[in-house]
Amino acid sequence: MLESSNNITHVLVVDDHDELVILTATVLRLMGYVVRGAGSVAEARAALQDGCVDLVLIDWDLPDGTGADVCCIAREVRSDTKIVVFSGFQETRRDEMARCKPDAFFGKPMDMTEFKASIRQLLEPNLGEAFA
Repeated sequence: MLESSNNITHVLVVDDHDELVILTATVLRLMGYVVRGAGSVAEARAALQDGCVDLVLIDWDLPDGTGADVCCIAREVRSDTKIVVFSGFQETRRDEMARCKPDAFFGKPMDMTEFKASIRQLLEPNLGEAFA
């Protein structure tokens, strides 16, 4: 597991739809992660500069920019931050999204089983080896 402080993994969910931030944060908290939400590029910038973030989940279209802006900020603050883009426009804008080199893409709506497995694999890649 990535460990930013005190063996705790921190996740930032960036989406301008509050209900999606709440739902995603609830799922991630139940998985054992500490989660913070942001509704804009400016809020994401403050959260990223304010503390250590291991994973950023980013909606592509934000009121004051795009997911690319958040990707750049996250990688400037900490180059090993994992980045996941989730968007309702995944297929039509995949090339644009790929330029920020995210670790994963998810379309909206997300399949929660697949989402949880992918997030766990990103944050805890060696977990499966412990049970082998």
